[in-house]
Amino acid sequence: MKQLTQQQLEIVKKEHPEWFCLEDGKWYAHVSNGFPLIFKTGDKSGYGFFGEPDNFHWCDESNTWSFEQEPESWREATEDEVKHALIEESKRRYKDAEYIIGMESGYPKKIYIDGFSFLYGTVLTDKRSTYLFRCGVWAEISSY
Repeated sequence: MKQLTQQQLEIVKKEHPEWFCLEDGKWYAHVSNGFPLIFKTGDKSGYGFFGEPDNFHWCDESNTWSFEQEPESWREATEDEVKHALIEESKRRYKDAEYIIGMESGYPKKIYIDGFSFLYGTVLTDKRSTYLFRCGVWAEISSY
């Protein structure tokens, strides 16, 4: 398959910008190697993971992403990519029998981790279905 030259790509972008818009509210991966893996919240804003596939870290929401300037550098992330990254981050953050501030109640809650569930972009513990991650926010560890 033949690729467009940079000049041809610029012409197509100018004539059909709607073909190159990335939607807010979706996870995107960089085409190079899948990272960064970012949940897009605005033109240049999002939260997610930065680094390499085998060595990545969480980054809170920032306005530094090149979604609009370089939409061709991003592709929609697969559910497996998002699930893997979120569950690996959960394993790094939380320990079994640790207390967190419950995302539902705001009170300290002991978590029991016998596995993780991934449901619609959230991460829960398997045993008691306690939210660990939801809408870009990680559960806070309690000093209780």
